[in-house]
Amino acid sequence: IGIFQEYDVGDATDDQWLRVRLCR
Repeated sequence: IGIFQEYDVGDATDDQWLRVRLCR
């Protein structure tokens, strides 16, 4: 969830989204 809070879903790129999903 830490990374999820750092990135906004609207601004997140595909790479960032992968990290967010892995973190959750």
